[in-house]
Amino acid sequence: MEEVEVKWIHAIQVWWSWLWRTMVWVLPISFAMGIIVGIAFNILGINIQENTIYIQIVGGAIGIYFSVKIMKNILGKTFGGYRIALIKVDTSTKIDA
Repeated sequence: MEEVEVKWIHAIQVWWSWLWRTMVWVLPISFAMGIIVGIAFNILGINIQENTIYIQIVGGAIGIYFSVKIMKNILGKTFGGYRIALIKVDTSTKIDA
C-alpha cells in the first residue's frame, strides 16, 4: 500500500460521492417524514408552529444519521484507482465501535 499526497481532485471525488448519496437518501426521507408528521399533527390538532424546534431537531438527526451511514459506506469504495484507508498511527488509542 502506497500513501499518496491528497490532491484537490481526490477530495472533490470523495466529497461528491458523499454529497449525492446523502441527497438521494435525505431529501426523499425528509419529504416523506414531513408529509407524515404534517398529516398526523393536523389529525391530532397539534399546532406545528409550537413544535417547530422539535421537528427541526428530528430532521437534523435524520440528516446526521444518513450522512454518517453513507460516509461509512464510502470508506469501502474506490475512486479512480484509489480508496480511502484508515491507518492506525497511535497504538495507545482503541476504538471498537
